[in-house]
Amino acid sequence: MMSALAAAAFFVLSAVQKKRGSSCARSARTVGVMFAAASLMWCVDGVASLLGGEPFLDLSRGDFVLGLIVVAAGCAVYGLLVLRGKAKRTA
Repeated sequence: MMSALAAAAFFVLSAVQKKRGSSCARSARTVGVMFAAASLMWCVDGVASLLGGEPFLDLSRGDFVLGLIVVAAGCAVYGLLVLRGKAKRTA
C-alpha cells in the first residue's frame, strides 16, 4: 500500500513540476514509475499468497518496516536523480 501511495504522490509531484517548468519533473516521473512497478510486484505477491491459502495483505510489523525501507530508498533515488540533473546543468 505504501508503494502505491508513493507512486501517486510522485506522479502528482511530476505533474506539478512539469506545470511549473521545473527540470525535476522527469526525475519525479521516473521514481513514480519505480513505485508503480513495486506496487505491481506487491499485487502479484498478494495473488500468490491467496493461491497458497494465505491472506492477500500481511499487515505484520516486518512488512510495515519493509514498506518504509522501500519508500525511503525511492526517495533517496529521487534525490540522487535531482542532484545528477543539477550537476549536468551546471557543468
